[in-house]
Amino acid sequence: MLEAPEGESGLALFRARVPDVMLTDILMPGKEGLEIILTLHHEAPRAKIIAMSGGGAVVSRQNALRSAADFGVRWILAKPFSAAELLSVIDAVLTGEGSGSSSSASRSSQ
Repeated sequence: MLEAPEGESGLALFRARVPDVMLTDILMPGKEGLEIILTLHHEAPRAKIIAMSGGGAVVSRQNALRSAADFGVRWILAKPFSAAELLSVIDAVLTGEGSGSSSSASRSSQ
C-alpha cells in the first residue's frame, strides 16, 4: 500500500509505481481528486480507480461522486464507510466483478 498526503504527490506516486488500484478522495489540498481522475483517464485509461467523498462546504457528496463517475471511475465510496466495505470494493475491482456494492459503495453506472 502506498500513501500520498495530497493529489499532486499521489499522481507522481501512481506514475512511478503503477499500483493495481488507486483510491482517491475527491476533495483534497492542491490537485483535487477529479483532476487526478481526469489526468489518469488520459494517461492510463485502464487504471482502476476508486473515488471517495464525504462532500464539502461547497460541493455535495452526491455531486462529487457523480462527477467522478462521469470521468470514468467504476467504483465510488460515500464516506463514512467501513473497512469491510472498502475491502469488498477493492476485491471487486481487482477481480473485475460487476457486483459487490454496499450501502455506501456503488458502481458508477447505477
